[in-house]
Amino acid sequence: MGIVGYSFVERIEICGAAGSEMELEYYLLEKHWGRGYMTEALKKAISLAFETANVLKVFAQCHMDNKRSERVMVKCGMRKSEKQPKPKEYNGVLKENVRYELIKNGRPYSPICP
Repeated sequence: MGIVGYSFVERIEICGAAGSEMELEYYLLEKHWGRGYMTEALKKAISLAFETANVLKVFAQCHMDNKRSERVMVKCGMRKSEKQPKPKEYNGVLKENVRYELIKNGRPYSPICP
């Protein structure tokens, strides 16, 4: 059907709190698209990361032309990051990616602490 995976990227500090930054990756077979499965799975992964793994920020990336994947990230509360990845080559074609992220407690990333 599909997968959701993660990688702890680095230790970070946000507003005086120390924790981890985690990258989420996901894939869903096309025959299951449009049914909300990936949104549900990604929301659960984000919730578990924030509640049990001392994660302060999660992020995910997709090809800029993958609007369905962008919608999944937005539905999970993520916002487009100011820090965008460099283009990568896939099967001989250079593709632009877009990065979305979310800070613990549902806030989009902001360098300014409350």
